[in-house]
Amino acid sequence: MKQTSNTSVLMALFITFFVFVVVGASTTEIDMEMCAEAYHPYGHLLANLNKRGQPTVSWFPKGNFYITVGDNYIRLKGSLVTRIPGGNQDKILEMDFTFTDERATDQCFCGSQDFVNYVGTNSVSMPNYNMVQNRCTGKLQRDPYVNPNNLDFCPKCERDQCRRAREAGKAPAPIYRDWRFFNDVSGTLSGDGLPVFREKIHDIFKAVDPSLHSCTPTIKGLPLAQFYCSNMTDPDYGRGFGVNGKNQKCGMAVWLNCEEDIPTLDAGATNGIFSGHVMDINLNFMKCPPTASPTMSPTNWPTHSPTTGKPTASPTMSPTNWPTHSPTTGKPT
Repeated sequence: MKQTSNTSVLMALFITFFVFVVVGASTTEIDMEMCAEAYHPYGHLLANLNKRGQPTVSWFPKGNFYITVGDNYIRLKGSLVTRIPGGNQDKILEMDFTFTDERATDQCFCGSQDFVNYVGTNSVSMPNYNMVQNRCTGKLQRDPYVNPNNLDFCPKCERDQCRRAREAGKAPAPIYRDWRFFNDVSGTLSGDGLPVFREKIHDIFKAVDPSLHSCTPTIKGLPLAQFYCSNMTDPDYGRGFGVNGKNQKCGMAVWLNCEEDIPTLDAGATNGIFSGHVMDINLNFMKCPPTASPTMSPTNWPTHSPTTGKPTASPTMSPTNWPTHSPTTGKPT
């Protein structure tokens, strides 16, 4: 009876080990860390926008700007500075955004059969990218007649980048087939650059409360955040197929508002829903540049501790230790 009990315990331990190692290993994705840059040296990573969606102030990384890529989330974290005149170049805006609630391409309205049926052209696998770019709007996505399955507002094609990806060749069909989409965002903007950022929002959107000193990111009512790279191991040699809305590099794009501003912005909209956005993220991502090797501080070098308050002289060899010629007589020869 005791032997049977021991056998059962050993079997249970084996099963537990098997599930942990084999099943766990196959379902857990190891986080990857990369760095981000502005989509162009004269572009931006983050931008304040006017009512036409055009940048008014561009923000660029200061030092390494990190992207952590995990299972069902993307995190952006780093410091940003602007180049606007007026003494604000030294103001630092700290960003820490995490995008979650991942959605697959087949959950996207703009790439769906429902959208293809509405615009009456091409197919899901070979769409008319001009239609995706210009006809798939938030208003259309919210129309239950056109979108009876309540699919998400994605993908977002901009500046003809989706069409260019197809024309460049060796692209998936459709080109956004493997993009990753995120339906939610949390996090903060902070630092002494935040008042500058908030001031620029109020300069354009006058109804926004000028006394607000925070910005909680939201993508409510906007296209989902989108992220992709064909070569996650070495993104410098990967393609994004237009995912960042600006070029063909590996990257990310998302439109955003501040949660604190939504009631005011909605109230000023003609249909009670603000369809614009006050900021953009458009970035390329890459391997992080190597950090400089740490240098040894002089205080870490070994020193001779003097025994008194005065520095001690370097030791000298005693003359008695020098070799001498012993004369054979009392006079030198």
